[in-house]
Amino acid sequence: MTSLRLGGVLLAAAALLSTATATAAAEPGTSSVTLVVHAKAGTTDVARLQCEPAGGSHPDPDTACAELIAANGDFAELEGQQTMCTMELNPVTARANGVWDGETIDWQQEFSNPCVLIAATGSVFDF
Repeated sequence: MTSLRLGGVLLAAAALLSTATATAAAEPGTSSVTLVVHAKAGTTDVARLQCEPAGGSHPDPDTACAELIAANGDFAELEGQQTMCTMELNPVTARANGVWDGETIDWQQEFSNPCVLIAATGSVFDF
């Protein structure tokens, strides 16, 4: 179990390092972010999202990019999804690092559980 947690942390660290390298060479109009969801229970999920054109390892880059474009790349302004969530306490931290339209992005927020994360951020962190 510990090796799985360590593996997830190492994967997230590698993803963030690759984002930092990409950020140094950012050009205006470039939009590429690494998305990380880390549960306090020990799991870490990572997805890469590239927009205009949509792509990366995110399972639905078209929808995620459309939601980010509507929010002008501001993760705090994502519209989210209307859904009913339980009051389960299962904290997750969402993080986005990279470049949006040539500007460096470094956003992080904790949510009480994965459902609340999706309700707040829509499909962007739904992977």
